[in-house]
Amino acid sequence: MANSSALQRNGKPQTKGAHIVHLSTYPADDPRLFQKACRAEIASGYQVTQIVCHDRDEIVDGVEIIAVPKPKGRFSSMAALPWKMFRKAIGRRGDIYIIQHPDLIPTGILLKLFCKKVIYEPRERFPDKIPTMRWIPAKMRPLARAAFAGFEQMTSALWNHIIVTDRYTAQAFSGRPVSIVPNFPLLNPVERIEKRVGKRVLLYVGGITDERGLAVMLKIAELLEGCNVELQLMGPCPYPGDEARIHATPNVTYYGNKSLSEVYRRMATADLGLLLLQPVPAYTYAGENTLKLFEYMWASLPIVSSNFPNLNRIISSAQCGICIDPTNAVEAAKSILDLLDLPEVCKAMGANGHRAVSEAYNWPAAWEVLRQVYVNVLSGSRASVPAPPFWDGTPINPLSNRNGTAA
Repeated sequence: MANSSALQRNGKPQTKGAHIVHLSTYPADDPRLFQKACRAEIASGYQVTQIVCHDRDEIVDGVEIIAVPKPKGRFSSMAALPWKMFRKAIGRRGDIYIIQHPDLIPTGILLKLFCKKVIYEPRERFPDKIPTMRWIPAKMRPLARAAFAGFEQMTSALWNHIIVTDRYTAQAFSGRPVSIVPNFPLLNPVERIEKRVGKRVLLYVGGITDERGLAVMLKIAELLEGCNVELQLMGPCPYPGDEARIHATPNVTYYGNKSLSEVYRRMATADLGLLLLQPVPAYTYAGENTLKLFEYMWASLPIVSSNFPNLNRIISSAQCGICIDPTNAVEAAKSILDLLDLPEVCKAMGANGHRAVSEAYNWPAAWEVLRQVYVNVLSGSRASVPAPPFWDGTPINPLSNRNGTAA
């Protein structure tokens, strides 16, 4: 295995062959971690280990997967799992350790006590998610949020680097070595399938909760039931009561949590992509961290999105959809129906989104940032790496052949 002494040649860091160890509470095949980061690291010559909650040790696509038993409850996840992860990690002799979730901050602290290089990758502004965590009593959430924010800030001084997915979260670590690796998609082939018959499809892909727009989308499905429009949902639904509501609502099809290839197959036949996140702290800053936004764009789907500043900046500059009030189902249904009745506008919006992802909002662009982070950490540099720029191309005007202004 690689070690620090082997990574120096003529005083310069040799990244090829360096050993990267990921510690994660996400599934072993997590799209961002395994399908993007790990595979890109292997392709670039790194040795890669992933320590995750899994049912067996194995090697997949060159990545060594070390299994840790899945915790049986939240207390076990917060108390026992970090120690179990540490015991697996310390024997791997990694050159860089990356902790992929706030639950594993204690693991990172233990690794630092052994003088390891540790990167903290929270992905998002975790304290902002606490107000919507149903397992925490409502009256305790403000205290839990403040306590964790303080703990996260205090420990941030320990890390060799911090990786986040958007500029908003980066601001929380101002003054630290922090770099933005956005949640951009892989450029897997997606070919649009033009339908001639059948209902027009509104597609939502992602975690299914009210905070992510479930209640509003179900209401929209009811309002558009007689308008030759169908709502399709794909993704994990963590609460049984929410899934029961979905099955009880007419004009809705729920496919469950599917692979990326199946997601793209559904996107290829859909007419609009929905992203009606609700105005709660966890989502009002959504933008570069919102994978499904860019997957819709890559699949040439016009988008109906929440009118949040970062989403609006990306969608409006690319002219690939419309941004609306996500709390008003009646107005949303009207806007959706109006857009569906303009197929040429929808087609132009889809083409604009696809081009923006092809030229800027893609995983190869994000990987260049992550690759340089590794170079910096291995060399001892604490310099942040500039984020990928926003797309600055010239989109097709969706209304160029119509009277009016672009959406």
